[in-house]
Amino acid sequence: MNPTKQLKLQLILTVTYELKGGSPASLHESLNAIPKDSAGEGRFTGDTPAEVDEWNHTITDLTLLLDKPLTRHEIKARKDKDGFITAIIPVRLARLLERDIDELNDLADELILGDRGILTDTTYDPVGVDDENVLIRVRGKVEND
Repeated sequence: MNPTKQLKLQLILTVTYELKGGSPASLHESLNAIPKDSAGEGRFTGDTPAEVDEWNHTITDLTLLLDKPLTRHEIKARKDKDGFITAIIPVRLARLLERDIDELNDLADELILGDRGILTDTTYDPVGVDDENVLIRVRGKVEND
């Protein structure tokens, strides 16, 4: 019996644009087309006999990545009609592993709002890795701002 050998690879591509009048939506669309075009042209396997079983891709807007808590003005500008905001926070993997959900909620409050309130109904989605940090998209309702 000769079991089929599989290989699973991941390509991480980060692009920083200088807009110069370019539309963010158009650039998002262009970036989104790269893997689709590559798959259609057989570029995932090149001239090898390999076959692609499945593939997927995700585009994350890293302009939501915070390096300091939001100001009151930024909080207000980011709120949707239901009072929710979305941000991406970098959390060192070691720091993430040593926290329970309540401590993660406190950390998200601190990194996103500082002392300007708390987040409730919070959801977390890992969206990437940057050096030793896990990038986490946080969505929550702002209370007490």
